[in-house]
Amino acid sequence: MSATKSPLSRLGPADSVVLAACVGLLAGFSLIQPNVAYPPPPNFAEMPVEEKKRQFFAYLSPMISAVNFELAAHRDRAADLRAAHARGERLRWSDRRWLRRLAIRLEVDLDSMGLAEALQTLYRRAGIVPESIALVQAAIESGWGTSRFALEAHNYFGQRCYMSNCGIIPTERREGARFALAEFASPHASVESYMLNLNTHPSYREFRDLRNQRRVAGEPVTGLALIAGLTNYSVRRDEYVDQVASMIRSNNLE
Repeated sequence: MSATKSPLSRLGPADSVVLAACVGLLAGFSLIQPNVAYPPPPNFAEMPVEEKKRQFFAYLSPMISAVNFELAAHRDRAADLRAAHARGERLRWSDRRWLRRLAIRLEVDLDSMGLAEALQTLYRRAGIVPESIALVQAAIESGWGTSRFALEAHNYFGQRCYMSNCGIIPTERREGARFALAEFASPHASVESYMLNLNTHPSYREFRDLRNQRRVAGEPVTGLALIAGLTNYSVRRDEYVDQVASMIRSNNLE
């Protein structure tokens, strides 16, 4: 039996030469290429409660919006390419290069699926995360920007890593556990990583399914509509989801 061909395998010699020259670029590809240099976070710990909440939301909101804008743009391009492929049109080299780069970031294995399936998977994964969910989860996981991990590692969402020396070891980590809290170069990098996590990790497939169902039905993609898909985010499961939903409502985020 012959090996299954990648949907991008039918390239001419000229395409192959150019792709080889771009290998180095692929490794450094970032989903988000911000033009804005975000300021360092203020000292939330010194603020009165209501001021801290207001400043915390105001600080993270532009970063969340920027990542969502890029995700929506990628989703729309994936939809356009899916429609073109369905019409029998051949993808341009620039489209194939973009597709390959996005697939790396969204953890889609192009070599194991057909082009139509790959485009559909990318369309489902390149989706926005409602700002209300992102803001509240950041508030919970970072103690409103005052936790050790937010201050020392720009980790606003409690994201873990499992490689050796990959982050900061929490003092309450149980004996035998091997995870650490991931370190990020900036709060913006933490926001991007968090959104990519929700859009790729198997634990949040229900979140993505709920989002896709609302898209198909033409209904708004809101935090309260998707929050049930995040029970795996915390060991507290339903209690955690209820807390996020309560905070969305109490802070009038939707």
